[in-house]
Amino acid sequence: MKFLTSLILFLVVAQSAYSMPCDTGYRCVSKSGKFKVELQRCRYRNHINLLSMSINNTDISSATLNEGWDGESTLAFEINLPTMTPGAVKILTAELPGKNKGVMKIKYAASEPGPLSTLFSEKMFCKIQD
Repeated sequence: MKFLTSLILFLVVAQSAYSMPCDTGYRCVSKSGKFKVELQRCRYRNHINLLSMSINNTDISSATLNEGWDGESTLAFEINLPTMTPGAVKILTAELPGKNKGVMKIKYAASEPGPLSTLFSEKMFCKIQD
């Protein structure tokens, strides 16, 4: 009986932690202002969601978040970008130690699987939005 009560209590606490709010986010901009990314931040789970992505003030609605990490001291993410060539891969990567500034890169591969080459690299700045 004690085990069952402990198990139920554990599940309730785990459910509460998992359902913590995703009510803050990041607004990230490249140094030139060409690339803008908005991310939703889910506290207590180190999880982020892509809200919007724009290049040259044009919304890229088909962009998708590939991988993302919102750790204690680092924000890192990869965003899949659309390409005109079937089978090609174009990815925006960003790694921001300290969560406020770092480097973003645009990488491209003519086919998948294949090596990615860096097409463009620039500093990126992010601010936490409450």
